[in-house]
Amino acid sequence: MIAKVPLDSGWLSGKYGASSTFTGIRSRWSEAEIRERSEFVQDVRKIIGDNQSMASVALQYILSFDAFSSVIPGARNSEQLRQNMSATHKPLNGRIKQQLHDLYETKVKQLNLNW
Repeated sequence: MIAKVPLDSGWLSGKYGASSTFTGIRSRWSEAEIRERSEFVQDVRKIIGDNQSMASVALQYILSFDAFSSVIPGARNSEQLRQNMSATHKPLNGRIKQQLHDLYETKVKQLNLNW
């Protein structure tokens, strides 16, 4: 499988939060969805800490599953491209992977978010 939109339309890049406003296609998100996504991002940050790139960890998480052969994260500049590529060079810590999986199972799975 190939993961499309692995950074959840930018949320898992860490650049959006509860006070973010959106135009274009992202304006489809309701206030409730923005709040839920913001809470999810905060939960991810608590798991991975402040010293790791949220985007890199998101890509590492996806690629840690044998079913995925590739991801399509997109990049706006060469720095983002380098960061995305660097995520493929090291495996995700097993403890972090388990905590992220648990977060998905307990909070994210039941959400009906407009992707």
